[in-house]
Amino acid sequence: LEIDHREAASAGEAWVSQHLPDQRMVLIPLIEKHMHPKVGDSGILPLAVFCTLAALVLLVACFNFASLAAGMSLARAREIGVRKVIGAARGQVAGQVLVETLLLSYAAVALAVALTEQVLPGLNRLLTFPGDFVLRLDVDCTPGTVLALLGIGTLAGLAAGAYPALVQSRLEPAAILRQRLRLGPRSPGRRLVVVQFVVAVTFLTTALLVTRQQSHWRKVDLGYDPSPILCLPVEWMRRMSESPRQVQRFVERLREAALSCPGVLAVTTADDYPIGHPPMRFRQGERVIEAVQVAADPGFLQTMGIRLLEGEDLPRDAQAGSGVALISRQLAQALDGPALGAVLESEAAEPLRVVGVVEDFQTEIVTEIRRPVVIVLRQEDRLETMLVRLHPADVPAVLAALRQTWNRLAPEVPFTGEFLQDQLAQNLTRYTFYVPIMQWLAGFLLFISGLGIFGLASFAVVRRTREVGVRKVFGASTGGIAWLLSAQFSRLILVALVFAWPLARLLSELLLHQCPGSRLGLDPLSYLAGAAIALLLTWLVSGYHTLRAARANPLDSLRQE
Repeated sequence: LEIDHREAASAGEAWVSQHLPDQRMVLIPLIEKHMHPKVGDSGILPLAVFCTLAALVLLVACFNFASLAAGMSLARAREIGVRKVIGAARGQVAGQVLVETLLLSYAAVALAVALTEQVLPGLNRLLTFPGDFVLRLDVDCTPGTVLALLGIGTLAGLAAGAYPALVQSRLEPAAILRQRLRLGPRSPGRRLVVVQFVVAVTFLTTALLVTRQQSHWRKVDLGYDPSPILCLPVEWMRRMSESPRQVQRFVERLREAALSCPGVLAVTTADDYPIGHPPMRFRQGERVIEAVQVAADPGFLQTMGIRLLEGEDLPRDAQAGSGVALISRQLAQALDGPALGAVLESEAAEPLRVVGVVEDFQTEIVTEIRRPVVIVLRQEDRLETMLVRLHPADVPAVLAALRQTWNRLAPEVPFTGEFLQDQLAQNLTRYTFYVPIMQWLAGFLLFISGLGIFGLASFAVVRRTREVGVRKVFGASTGGIAWLLSAQFSRLILVALVFAWPLARLLSELLLHQCPGSRLGLDPLSYLAGAAIALLLTWLVSGYHTLRAARANPLDSLRQE
């Protein structure tokens, strides 16, 4: 069946304008739904982020190849000197280096496509949010994809080979053949290594910062014990009942049946919990105090395990409970004068008389700021969640008993209970999703940067071979020579840290700027751990060349002098 999309759009717009005049309908192709900026699940932003990260990794790899190739210039110095003596021009030498780099780049593209087929299952699991369907990415070898891969290989080859081609084409044949070739200590290869480690340490430190912040959120004292509290959505009662009074009677039946189950310690009902509480504003003289209103039954404190500091709990009689409230300690401290007996006046609600003060507790998700709380008696027409505290000894048996009770009282409604602790943990899934990606990215960038240090160490040892021989003749120890050669690489890492730490701070703030609650603040341990990992990697990678040079016989290096 083929339908003209223009006719479907016209018919749909006519129906919407007739039945939903304040709404607007837009038809989009089904294939564009996921990435559509307005109706898509995630929009184009995640794709742009991954493309940017891939381009960044490729750029660091190009820097790494350039530094390695520049370090190997001494190994090919005689070949280049002979070619220049017999008439090779600078352009020919540079062209040869670029062609070799392009061939390596094309070979890398072919190998990358083959490896992508193997790692795609794990990558799909890594890029899937917890609880969602597993993402499925496939390699689509269309002509457009092949041309795009060839273009990426060409750009990467030219970017990686430009600097080595320039260095090798500028070598002087006279200095090469007289073995007086020198590449100064200010070689751009060092700067490229610094840039690599700036990027790698930035992502490594950011991953450590976000990981520690996530761990801190899991350990934050919420003001109550969320485990094991079962949240049962019961808003369907309002839709299936004829009056609020009928809803209340059914709630009481369900509460009594749940309390009769072995292992059920307490039961209460509340509005949408743990999120969805309406804000309230109270006037205290000329000041305006903002708070969060929680509408619940009198058993709310007992079920949640919230401590009553002073005063009394909400009365169980609905008439007596009208116009009274409990407030958190944070709100009590903001009031002028004693909290008990104070009257909270609000333009949007009736005045509330404070009858008790409770301990501060988290009403929103843990990533939000803890705000003052007002607990009022739930009205009959405000019913969203039933909270059931279970005995932690035998939770599966208690759940089975609750399920049987639910199916007996409401057989037409499925039992969809969820633990409060799991609901709170789901709010951290975004960071659970980002942290492994950043950790893998940081590890890969450190690996590439280590290769750059390896090439730079090889180049530095060759350049300073005779200096090492002279120092050993005059009595320098093996440890002193190794420290001398390793110190220059340590200085590069320290320079990289000067730039990487502020960038890591900015990147972590960018990721966490929407979560102002319970922040760790400055975390020196994460910064020091990132620096220690970078320095340890540098010492391990450069240690092979430095120890070999330090243990070498000085007569071998000075034989030609």
